Amino acid sequence: TKGLKKNMKSDTLTKNPFGMSNKNRSGIVADDISTYPSKEQKYLSLACLPSRINRYTLEFFCDSTASAYCYNWLLRQPDLAKQTEDGFLVLNEDIRNQARAFLKEKDPTAESKEVLASVLDTFMALFPSPESHWIPINLQMFASFSEDLCKDLFNSVDYEEILDFLNVHAEQFINENNFYCLQEETKLVTRRLMELAELSPMDGLREMAEEKWNSDQNVIEERKSKIGSKKLSLEQEIDDIKGQITHFDEMRNQIDGQFQNSKNFKTRKVYTFSMALPLLVLGLGTVGASLFSDSMGTYHAACGLFLTFVGFFWPNVEIQKPDLQTVGGKPKLAAETQQRSLNHRISGLVNRASSLKGSLSELDSELENLELGAQTPYLS
Repeated sequence: TKGLKKNMKSDTLTKNPFGMSNKNRSGIVADDISTYPSKEQKYLSLACLPSRINRYTLEFFCDSTASAYCYNWLLRQPDLAKQTEDGFLVLNEDIRNQARAFLKEKDPTAESKEVLASVLDTFMALFPSPESHWIPINLQMFASFSEDLCKDLFNSVDYEEILDFLNVHAEQFINENNFYCLQEETKLVTRRLMELAELSPMDGLREMAEEKWNSDQNVIEERKSKIGSKKLSLEQEIDDIKGQITHFDEMRNQIDGQFQNSKNFKTRKVYTFSMALPLLVLGLGTVGASLFSDSMGTYHAACGLFLTFVGFFWPNVEIQKPDLQTVGGKPKLAAETQQRSLNHRISGLVNRASSLKGSLSELDSELENLELGAQTPYLS
């Protein structure tokens, strides 16, 4: 259908080979189509088929020469056909109805032509520009296609036209995960037109698409295998990191526990004994006095011995506070340094694990896209 890809705009008139003078009919519309000469009846029988008339739409019902003569004749009949802003002609409704009736009476293939005209009108309503009709004619064969596939199957000029076409007629396509497909109704209309008008896609396009599908499946399988191996490696590394984080976290909690342990901060009473000189002197003096004085008896001697004993073993109580510069037998500065080091290592491991999880997520997303690309064959 690259033959469809041609300019159908006609700014110049083709010379009428039948020598028909149109001057006599300027500004006159006959009530009965049978009053027209036979050649003009043929033109009207041809022009009454498509709703929007130009040389392109007429060629679906005749050859290019006849369509040019018919179109140029209609251009000279402003009372028979009005020109639209986009360059098409629209036949007068009364004349069109008469021409359709005349066609049914004279042409045994009129019914099939009317069916083709109806399908063509529907197709033209979907895709008004004839210059781009080659695109849906070729894309209708695909059950799923991407922009990359189009880039591989078509040349650079056609590829750019297809991208513009997808953008302009986005409503006629289903787009899922950057894979396109013509809407089912649009595809049916396109295929029906191809059937009736005996149109076909580009030569070799189906074979190229099949070859590309098989090639892409091999690439997808290889890539899926590599992704599976890489995912397994990343998951193992993440498990190792989790174990290291658990180990370092336990060490950090142990240090924190030593800081927070209330026993480390509880005061202690330390008991010692020393000699109290005044009591010692008083006790010895009392004992000596009881030996040399008749006025002091055994009671005083016992008191002196008691005072002497207490003087030798006078108890002292010392309240000791813990050394805040040591934790768990280690200098506090060293413990804090170790704690900061553990925090830094744990933070680094957490960041590494987060990065690996991000990589895993990207691999999962890529794997999902590969699965989507392998689910629907390119060709329907």
